[in-house]
Amino acid sequence: MAKVYTRKHKHKTTYYAHFSLRGERHRIKLEAQNKEQAKKMATEIQFQMFEGKYKSLKQEKRISLKEVAAKYIVIAEKNKRSWKRDDYSLRNILPMLIDNKELGEYSIDEIKVLHIQKYQIRRKRELDEKFEKRGISERDRNYATVNRELACLRHIFYMAMEWELLIKNPVASKAIKFDKEKARNRALEDYEFRNLFESCNEKLYPVIVIALNTGMRKGEILNLRWEDVDLGKKIITVKQTKNDEDRQIPINDFLLQLLRNMSKRSEYVLFNSSGGKRKSVKTAWHNTLVRANITDFRFHDLRHTVATRLSRAKVTESVIALILGHTRSNITGRYINPLWDEIVEAVSVLGDLCHEFVTHSELSQNELEVKGINNKKIDGAV
Repeated sequence: MAKVYTRKHKHKTTYYAHFSLRGERHRIKLEAQNKEQAKKMATEIQFQMFEGKYKSLKQEKRISLKEVAAKYIVIAEKNKRSWKRDDYSLRNILPMLIDNKELGEYSIDEIKVLHIQKYQIRRKRELDEKFEKRGISERDRNYATVNRELACLRHIFYMAMEWELLIKNPVASKAIKFDKEKARNRALEDYEFRNLFESCNEKLYPVIVIALNTGMRKGEILNLRWEDVDLGKKIITVKQTKNDEDRQIPINDFLLQLLRNMSKRSEYVLFNSSGGKRKSVKTAWHNTLVRANITDFRFHDLRHTVATRLSRAKVTESVIALILGHTRSNITGRYINPLWDEIVEAVSVLGDLCHEFVTHSELSQNELEVKGINNKKIDGAV
């Protein structure tokens, strides 16, 4: 039996009829004025099809999920900052075997809710195997990765609908349940603060200092250029932010001393051996945590640490939001505009905190000099 679907546009509604004939699916655009008329036209066309009289019926060329995903990534690369995350997700999605066939090889219109459910189950099993090897208990397991992959897949299907390649989005079904993600509230304790500073080398030290004195994200730190650092006015302008809005953060005295002593031989504050942007600190970060005996701690948790310490110092939420670059969506927040002096005072709290843990740690004088604390030059290169 024919199914009639509608596509609503800004100034009109378009009607389509979907038919299945000898195992092949067909879609026909109906020149109808309303849904009732569209149903009558679809019924008439169906009778003609069964009698073999509907000569103008065209079989649609089937397009695979892999082809649609490739088209999506090209567009996402130009318009979406997090497109690499989607590209990574698709490396797990497309080759997944569902009923002895890779999901990417299925045509976009034959993927049903059941296929998505099977993918979700098998992907979680893969992660469970990794969790078991790492000794992570079921209670502490987080399936945020699967959520990201399903969200990517859902977006691709919505785009396919915009391109009029299918009518329904199987990932948007109520039968697809996203796992509830556990909120992280991990922040450095006092002894971990000291251990972190003692254990990091001269390459990671400036990254940690910038993070703990500004609350900047890792990507924002690695993207930071000297042209965005005004040492005279003591201001850092953060660009290429998550919400696409530039923000300014005051430079406290502790951070100022570090930045003044850093090498300026690259346009980037942190750079690689050839002078280009440093792309990662993953290895250095991991090794530092091992030496510092700090567990269950991610680089992003430094932002939690900054927020926690500012909150303990009685800094208002509106000031913390501006420093971290959070969008204040509540109505009251729109009318609260902290003065610049309040933000300056807040980051000075962070500087005092870092100064306390650095100067009261058991670092040798030589280590202090290597890390640029005693007016020695420190290189931002890997």
